[in-house]
Amino acid sequence: MRPYEIELVRVSALRYRMPLKRAYGTARGVTTAGVNFLLQLTAISDGDVVQGVGECQPRHALTGDGDKSRTAAWAFLCAAADRLRGKKLAFSDRAEAINVVRGVMADLNDLAGQHANEANRDRPFRGTLLGVEVALLDAISRTLDLQIAELLGKRRDEIGISISTISSSIGLNRVWDKVVRQERFPMTRVKGVGNLDHDLELLDIVARANRSVGREKPLWIDINEAMNVEGATRLVQCLYERMENGSLPAWVVVEGILPKADVIHLSKLQRLADEQSLAANRAIDLRIMPDEGMWDVNDLKRVNSSGGCRAINIKAPKAGGLLASLDLANAAIAADPDVHICIGGMVGTSDITAWALHNLARALPRVDYLTAVPPRNVEERISSPRVRYVERGSNIIAPQTTPGLGTRLLPDKVAPYVEASYEPSEKTRDEQPHDVRAGHETAAVAQLAATPVAQDVPAATKTIVFAGDTSLGDAYIHRQGGDLQNRLEHDPISFFDGLRSVLSGGDAVILNLETVLAESPTSPFEGKKPYLGWDSPSRTVACLRELGVDAVGLANNHTMDFGDKFLLETIDRLQRAGIQPFGAGESLSAASEPLVLSFDVDGAPRRAYVIAAMQIQSRLRDEFGFYAAKGRAGINGMSRSRLSSKIQAIRDQDPTSLVVVFPHWGRNYQWVSDGQQRAADAFRQAGADLVIGHGAHMLQQCSFGDRHAVVYSLGNFMFNWGGRFGTLGAPPFGLVTRVNLVPARDGWQVGLRLY
Repeated sequence: MRPYEIELVRVSALRYRMPLKRAYGTARGVTTAGVNFLLQLTAISDGDVVQGVGECQPRHALTGDGDKSRTAAWAFLCAAADRLRGKKLAFSDRAEAINVVRGVMADLNDLAGQHANEANRDRPFRGTLLGVEVALLDAISRTLDLQIAELLGKRRDEIGISISTISSSIGLNRVWDKVVRQERFPMTRVKGVGNLDHDLELLDIVARANRSVGREKPLWIDINEAMNVEGATRLVQCLYERMENGSLPAWVVVEGILPKADVIHLSKLQRLADEQSLAANRAIDLRIMPDEGMWDVNDLKRVNSSGGCRAINIKAPKAGGLLASLDLANAAIAADPDVHICIGGMVGTSDITAWALHNLARALPRVDYLTAVPPRNVEERISSPRVRYVERGSNIIAPQTTPGLGTRLLPDKVAPYVEASYEPSEKTRDEQPHDVRAGHETAAVAQLAATPVAQDVPAATKTIVFAGDTSLGDAYIHRQGGDLQNRLEHDPISFFDGLRSVLSGGDAVILNLETVLAESPTSPFEGKKPYLGWDSPSRTVACLRELGVDAVGLANNHTMDFGDKFLLETIDRLQRAGIQPFGAGESLSAASEPLVLSFDVDGAPRRAYVIAAMQIQSRLRDEFGFYAAKGRAGINGMSRSRLSSKIQAIRDQDPTSLVVVFPHWGRNYQWVSDGQQRAADAFRQAGADLVIGHGAHMLQQCSFGDRHAVVYSLGNFMFNWGGRFGTLGAPPFGLVTRVNLVPARDGWQVGLRLY
């Protein structure tokens, strides 16, 4: 067995408030928004980066998370983040991985007890612990290349949603239409209010509405603790009478009829229902389902000790995690193989929770009801891919196609709703990856950004964003096939989901497009040049436009992979899409033209020039003819003397401008070379303000001097090819650079930020 060890190098938490599109009512009250926490983990495993995300659902007293302010729950999550950061987890197989998670969660349960007060000391912070556990399971299952369901012990692939609940906010006069429209679901579930006459009338309307369109569906009513024992007994008797005479269907589930403190009385109601069913003239199945009184295995034992119920609704935020939920289901089946198992969600949660519950449903020993619908009632969907049905009108959930949880957080989608954020900082400085000295100047350390970019810059600031090597990877992925190809063809923008925030708010966004835009072209260099790259033109252009990319450098070792004809077609496609290509062209004159960005400063233009060039490689020049020349198309070659002259000419003609060199240079997966440092010195002496390079497929060192800076290599932005970070010992990180320009009397005041 292969040993694995992951180290949690980054832990961050967000608190966000998500409004609902439509208010959701129960006997307990009306909900208009959900307040949840998100925990994000970044881990290193054998040189590779794996991430995990989980959604905490602190529903105050309902989940042991304190009062409605959620202050105590948030404080606990921050303490849990402190406890997790830097933790190393070792395992060799699925079983050991599960035990590792159980061990971490046991430690965090102890921590939860330390943060509890008298109100929640019994089972503290269960809703918060759920999100922590899901994030751990996500990261570990990704490390093992398993889905969370597989990590838990997958029992089934296909799962279907049983119901979409009709809330008590819907008046009785509107229930009929709602029921008729719910064609896809095998059951009808409604929220009662705890008034006997109202709730019986509600069920009567539902039954008649279903029959009006030829459907005899089982019914399910959730009372949300609104009755006392006497009222609940009367309700069960009335339901039996209506089921026996046929006015209601022969299968009814009654959930949460009594307060949590009266949970043991549910067994008596189930006994009453069973006795009446035995005396009925037709087969009747009336099941009593605990809700608020059934949190975990201990509650199950308590209910079963007085006779038990014939259905349970497992709520992961009450159990405290997916593993505790699985334990509860296994214990329930062991006690009564005929018990019906439900997996239900909480109002106001995101796709992250839905994916987690669907993974759990695929691993349960039995699942009779699944109520975790795609969260269409929230104002914004904050992860991708979203939970969806396999097709219109179906209740079957589309299968998961990627490891781990199955979805990824979109930071830019959740950003407008964030109320607070936290990341352990006391260890950050000491535990950042150390950079190497960049020759004669001190190297800088870049920090990854997983949260939206802060815009704390003066109002007059102009921002240019530079990103590195970019390709959707059609040429590579088409050879691999499988789930990755399906994702590329159906959801290509999802590859950029975690990167959008660092591009946001820029006046110009520039990246190195290292591919040819063509559909499966034939190369004259087939069998001679390794790694020939192409990407679907329409797909790539659509992604670039959605990302807000303004210009792309083409001076690299892939844009001529299929000859000058396809290079010129790529240039034409980009120009027609409103994306400015530079660094390649129909001749050396065209290829060497810099990108010119013009900004209005007090009514007058102020410019920035970006020069793209690629270092000269003898084989690309002599055998493949990649470099442009007089009368020959190609890429701009990086002649040090010619570029220095170009820089000097710009500086002489436009002394207040910003001059940036955007070179493609360096060896793949290697640190900076002496040749790169000498070239950077020459460009600086000629008048360049910034050198922002790429080409090594990894970040390289940075150097800073008096009024200039060099980022030797940004590395990859989103480069969808199989990397060699682990085998070559290279750090699997790239950089994005945001250049903030504030107008000054004699030019620009420049601020450089690396993410």
